[in-house]
Amino acid sequence: MAVKAYDEKSVSRSGLHKRRRLYLIMNPACQRLEPKVASKERLRPLYARGYSAAEYVEVPEGSYLIQVDLIMNPRGRVRGVVTILDHRGEKVCEALYRKLKVWIRYCSPEAEKVLVCALHALNMPVKKYGGPGHKGSYG
Repeated sequence: MAVKAYDEKSVSRSGLHKRRRLYLIMNPACQRLEPKVASKERLRPLYARGYSAAEYVEVPEGSYLIQVDLIMNPRGRVRGVVTILDHRGEKVCEALYRKLKVWIRYCSPEAEKVLVCALHALNMPVKKYGGPGHKGSYG
C-alpha cells in the first residue's frame, strides 16, 4: 500500500521565511531504507520560491515513514512537527520540535526509538525529549 508523503523546500521573496518538508523510511532497527515512489504530483509551495510535491511511497511492512515539517522564522528559530506513519498510513507517533526540544504528544515505545534515530540521522540538534508520550530518557 502506498502512503502519501510530502517534499517541499521553499523560501519567501525576502528570504527571511523558509519551509522544509521531507520524509524518510526507517525500520525498527534504525536502518534508513531507500524510498520506492509509486507516483508523484506537483503542489504549490507555501512560499514564492522553491518546489513542492506529494509522493506516494511504498513502505515495507514493519517499517515506518517519518514526515518532518519545519519552518524557520525571520529570527532564525526553527519549529515544526514530526509525524510517524506505519506501513498502512496510520499515525503511530506525533512530536513537536521547538527551541531545540522535542515534545512527544503520543508515541508507542518502538516508534519513539525510531523518532530518536530519525532526528539523529537528519543531524537535527536536540537538547531534550519530553512530553506525556515520553517513555524513556535519550540523550
